[in-house]
Amino acid sequence: MLTEINIFDCDGVLLDSSHRYKSMIRQDGAEVIDLAHWIENEHLAYQDSPLPTALKEYAASLKNPNAYTIIATAAIVCDNRIKCLRDKIGLPDYIIGRKNRQDTRGGAELKIAGLRQLLALKQFDIARHNMTMIEDNLSYLTKICKAFNCRGIYVPSGQGH
Repeated sequence: MLTEINIFDCDGVLLDSSHRYKSMIRQDGAEVIDLAHWIENEHLAYQDSPLPTALKEYAASLKNPNAYTIIATAAIVCDNRIKCLRDKIGLPDYIIGRKNRQDTRGGAELKIAGLRQLLALKQFDIARHNMTMIEDNLSYLTKICKAFNCRGIYVPSGQGH
């Protein structure tokens, strides 16, 4: 029986993708991901390496028969990302991510929509009341925890933009 749901962001939480990550300062002074640089280096996703959260909390969730483990990322889930997850930390029960570049929703909105659709299933009636979101973007974490009244764990990283 599922009694808990553990949701993990990917970049900066489970995988170190800093070798292909760069931020920039917008005209309004906000620091944001340099999306053009990210897209240009997407083919290097297999070179990402596991972070401590992947080796401890994520691994424990995967091994727990009562836990449903989700990766929720604002990135496009490309083939190299899937191979990296499979080979280096293991695949989750479910992945939420962008299907294509035409999806321009904000990261929190994308993750909330994917979670709402999944959690509407009857099999999550009990587990959705024991949900944890692990995220490196404080704004996303706040919005997701508010939307689902769930526990949040903030993991500081240089990639949480």
